[in-house]
Amino acid sequence: FLARVHGVNVIELPLKLQLQNHVAQYHVDERALLDNATNCKVLFITRPNNPDGSWVNDKIVEQLLELSILVAIDEAYIEFASSAKTIAPLVTKHDNLLILRTFSKAHALAGLRIGYGIMPPHVKNTLVKIKQPYNVNVAGLKAAEASLESSHVQQHVKIIKEIREFTFQRLLALREHAETTYWIHRSDGPFLLIRFDKEKEAVKLRDFLRSRGIVLRYYSSPSSLTSCLRVSIGRVEEMTAFLEAFEKGVAKLETNGKS
Repeated sequence: FLARVHGVNVIELPLKLQLQNHVAQYHVDERALLDNATNCKVLFITRPNNPDGSWVNDKIVEQLLELSILVAIDEAYIEFASSAKTIAPLVTKHDNLLILRTFSKAHALAGLRIGYGIMPPHVKNTLVKIKQPYNVNVAGLKAAEASLESSHVQQHVKIIKEIREFTFQRLLALREHAETTYWIHRSDGPFLLIRFDKEKEAVKLRDFLRSRGIVLRYYSSPSSLTSCLRVSIGRVEEMTAFLEAFEKGVAKLETNGKS
């Protein structure tokens, strides 16, 4: 958005989708990424990606860092990752790597709008020159300091990851016996993306769940995601209620489809 406001050309690279055994997974087209990166000045990569929770692997990132471009890695959900780790240590080895972090997710401070970056000194100095004044308030700073010292954050993240796996496995088990065609994305974020074969089924299930007081994020953009629902990971009782409603909603779709 900001790039377009300033008249900067933006290149969006679509991900490649793989469907197998009821599981969906997005992958970066590595060749296309490298080819397009040579024509860029700044490259943004999200690890893990929202809304599917996928990763760009370390090998590709290291290849990108060999180019004469600034590589900005958004690690907003890094605390929830199970399959890979942060690449922040590489900042000491590369002068073109910028890591972006937030306290909005794992630290639950979204309302205070506070985050931080890990970057080489010359990148920091440039950002300090152009940043707006008074962009972080005292309340946000104090809350961030307190959350860094709290043992509850790591425990909270551990529980979310366990509940995410529980929910994924339950959805996978439900899919084994369902006639409705859908796939579940294995995720490294605090959410799970569910992809439906037919858009009308995703819409009907979204509306059914909403009628039960369960609101999921619905994606319907032809240029990016369509026929997808994303469920955020909550407490066990919340996810159990979601799974029960989801199963009933799928059964209703199948009953209506036969009638």
